[in-house]
Formats: sequence, structure tokens, C-alpha cells
Amino acid sequence: MKKVVIAGGSGYLGKLLHHHFSQKNWDVQILTRQNEKELSSNYIHWDGEHIGPWIHCLEGAEMLINLSGKSVDCRYNRRNKVAIIDSRVNSTKTLGEALVHLNCPPKLWINASSATIYEEAFEGVQDEYTGTVGDNFSERVCKMWEESFFSLHTPMTRKVAIRTSFVLGKGPLLNEFLNLVSWGIGSRLGSGKQKMSWISEEDFLRSIEFIRKDETLDGQVNITHPRPVRNREFMTLLKQIKGKRFLIPVDTCLIKLGAFIKGTEAELVLKSRNVIPRKLLDHGFQFQHADLHMALQQILHPSKS
Repeated sequence: MKKVVIAGGSGYLGKLLHHHFSQKNWDVQILTRQNEKELSSNYIHWDGEHIGPWIHCLEGAEMLINLSGKSVDCRYNRRNKVAIIDSRVNSTKTLGEALVHLNCPPKLWINASSATIYEEAFEGVQDEYTGTVGDNFSERVCKMWEESFFSLHTPMTRKVAIRTSFVLGKGPLLNEFLNLVSWGIGSRLGSGKQKMSWISEEDFLRSIEFIRKDETLDGQVNITHPRPVRNREFMTLLKQIKGKRFLIPVDTCLIKLGAFIKGTEAELVLKSRNVIPRKLLDHGFQFQHADLHMALQQILHPSKS
């Protein structure tokens, strides 16, 4: 039985991967900071900062996937900024230190990053070869995250940092947009011109499998669909699929006010992410969903797709 260890596997993507590999009859081990007394058998407690008994679950694993990190869905005050950085960098360094102590370390280590590492782009696309890493807070976080990952010496373990875009499925992100549509709000958010890089749950999982099987893939890999759309196109598709006739636009000032009241950052919906998966395409990866309309139809109306 093949084994995968998922650090930070109690979140949305972690649960998605847990279900995927369990369905394939893999031994799935989850490293989590949750209280030990509340954990089921395949959940293992760790603090993300110190070597402990949890290290034994890594021995002989086919793959390690690290998704650890405080959610960015919060206000970027000083306390949260420190927690966002430390939870990513420290957990990555700790896992790297753990691999040194193993007789049979994982063959592959996939570490989370984000497509938001690139500077804002409305027209020119950002890929792994020519994309420009930005310098605002969220972009610097991703840069430090990747630097800590690639600075670790793991000669027996191939390493891939996945710069993942919005993952669309029956999860919290799409639900936020659907709620706006249900309330008749959001023909555009802000200018509506900002690009949205996205990938469906299915293609996210297929890309992870593709990386696992293609041993020539390493370094940074963009996990996103090759056809980003503008926000107003995205909202129009949701309106049509949900059968709404009219939506009220939401200006930038209202987005910022709403984000402040909710305790989050407007950047999460206003930043233009125009990212494409050049490496995946160069290596021959084929997407299950041809475009956003096809993906949304399958997510929201699977019986009709």
C-alpha cells in the first residue's frame, strides 16, 4: 500500500486530497495541529515547529504534501502577518529537518505556494519562466515560503512548489461568490477587469497525480487553468447558470468596506491574477475542463454535464 503524508491536511484542499488518495486505497496520514484527544487513527498531532514522534509516519512514504499555514482570509494586521509567515516557513523548515533523519524519505515533496506570488497583471500573462514576483505582503510571503522550501537539502527527495490559483468546487470560495449571486449582487466586483486564475477540483487533483508520475517535473509549477477570465465574465457565468436575470455591481470602495467589516482583505477578490500553467502544458498535461463554463456547469449541475 502506497503512503502519502499530508501536513496541514484538515483544510479544504487537504480534505480533497485525503478523499482522493483514500479512494485509490492509499495509506493517508494527516499531520495536524488539532488536539490529540480529538484525532482519529490516521490523524497525527504535530506543532509544525519541532521534531517529534510524528516523524515516523514519513518513513517509507511515497509522497509528502505540505499545505500548512494560517489562512490568509483575515485582516493583515501585525499579529496576523507574523502568524501567516511563521506558520508557513517554520513548518516547511521542520519537515525538511525531519527528512534528514529518515532511512527512506518520501520520493516526492510537494509544498504549497500560491499563484498570488506574481505581481498584479491585467494583460500580460505570468508563467514560471517569465513571470515577475511581486513585492506586496502576500507576494513576499510566497517568496519566503518558497525560499525556505528550496534552501533545504533533500538529495533523495524531488521537490515541487505548487503555485495554486483559486480552486473551484463545492468549497468555501465558490460558495462566497454564489451567495452574492443569490442576493442579486455582483455583476462585477470592483472594476470587474481583474483577471481570475482558477482551476477545478478535478483538474487540481489530476495535476497532483501528473506531477507525481512525471519525475522530470520539479521546481515551481503553476497549478491553474490556461484560460484566466475577467471577474465580470466569471460573475456573468454564475448569473446565467443560477438563472438570475440581473445583478447589482459592487464598487471597489464597497468591497473594501465589506472586507473590513468581515475581517478580511479586499485584495483577495480585487487583485488581477493573470497566471498560466506553462510547465504543465510543456510537459503534456491536458485539462479535463476546456473552459470555465464547462467547469462551473459540472460543479453546479453535475447531472446535466
